[in-house]
Amino acid sequence: MIEIECSIMNKSAKYGFMLATVFAGILFLGALYNLISDPTKKRLQELELSECQN
Repeated sequence: MIEIECSIMNKSAKYGFMLATVFAGILFLGALYNLISDPTKKRLQELELSECQN
């Protein structure tokens, strides 16, 4: 009985680490996109121009 529970726990931990790795990969891709494209730069420039015109 204990061997069965240990087997289940080991598999659950394995899948948990796999899921965490997928989430870390998604976060990395998002950070990489943010670094390369700099999406806020355009918006900040627009706001700065609109403030200067007023």
